[in-house]
Amino acid sequence: DFGDSLPDFLELSHAAALRVASEEGKMLFVYLHSPEHPDCRAFCRDVLSHPAVTDVVNNSCVAWGGDVTKTDAHRLASRLNPSTFPYVA
Repeated sequence: DFGDSLPDFLELSHAAALRVASEEGKMLFVYLHSPEHPDCRAFCRDVLSHPAVTDVVNNSCVAWGGDVTKTDAHRLASRLNPSTFPYVA
């Protein structure tokens, strides 16, 4: 349902992903996912899994994604206060 190819998301905490990005001298690509938001599934399938997007993210960034129903992503969403989901920063 989320497309054939997604960015290589690190399976670490947001703080750990920030450290990795800093150590590698890359930007941190952040994706906040809300399974209850109707646009998230289409965004993953049509945008996030598009080869041009995955190429740019994988080659230029460290990717971290989180489900806002989980603690780490929920805390980050509370700090960033996105107006809607999906949210990319």
